[in-house]
Amino acid sequence: MTAPQTALRCGQPGQAASVIVAGCAIRYRIFGTAGAGPDLLFLHGRGANMHWWLPFMPRIAQGRRAVALDLSGCGDSDWRPDGYSVRLFAEEVLGVAAACGLRHPVLIAHSFGGTVGLRAALHDPAALGGLIMVDSRLLCLRDLSAPKDQLIARHLRGYPTRAAALARFRLTPEQPGADPDFLAWLAAQSLRQDPDGWRWKFDGRAVDLTPDMMDPAQVRAALAQMPGPLAAIWGGASPLGTPADQDIAHRLSDRIRHHHIANAGHHIMADQPDALIDCLNDLLATPATAG
Repeated sequence: MTAPQTALRCGQPGQAASVIVAGCAIRYRIFGTAGAGPDLLFLHGRGANMHWWLPFMPRIAQGRRAVALDLSGCGDSDWRPDGYSVRLFAEEVLGVAAACGLRHPVLIAHSFGGTVGLRAALHDPAALGGLIMVDSRLLCLRDLSAPKDQLIARHLRGYPTRAAALARFRLTPEQPGADPDFLAWLAAQSLRQDPDGWRWKFDGRAVDLTPDMMDPAQVRAALAQMPGPLAAIWGGASPLGTPADQDIAHRLSDRIRHHHIANAGHHIMADQPDALIDCLNDLLATPATAG
């Protein structure tokens, strides 16, 4: 799999930077330069970080700028002492887009990042160009989503050694077909050392979803203002992209294009990276207009 191997050779390419959003430093990396293609902003899922995307950025940032960020409480971004919300995550996305001077970026959002992307679109649709959701079970949509009050807390234990922590790295949900070289690299980038040992770069506190419920009609109106691509990419072997999940995405806009990647699990970048990159490039190359 060439994408993970490229990442292993190149380390962490791109220009590292940060911006303060609501008192919290949000870290991000910039790839490529402005060109004919649309600017892109990559969002990770719950408990993940920008490194889920970094190995593939050089292949995507050709003729365009591409930025990947760590949401607060994840990766190298600050943790919030007063907790987290979908609204705050959306503000971070828009804050990074503004700090980078991105021109109506297309959000490419994996898993929980799809919910964050919808909230960002609802908050400021004029700032964004489109939204591509990657195996996203959409939450916080009033009367459409399955009832869910919060993202539950995850107890994250410490490990006495780096090797012990690396041995315990797992994808959630588990994905037997994932590239082991990619997972080893990803695990190494997702660890930090503190006085009590080695821990994952993730604040496991619960996220209360109740205050951030979104009106589907308002979300549809926001998406209609975006001139760029609207799409949902599903892993053919993922347990998350159920017919109900896909129906929710379809009901948000008849412009949303649905793509299924055969044999891909939830973390499509871990087992079918080439197919995912090809799909993204096809979507980004197709002209679209607001409707």
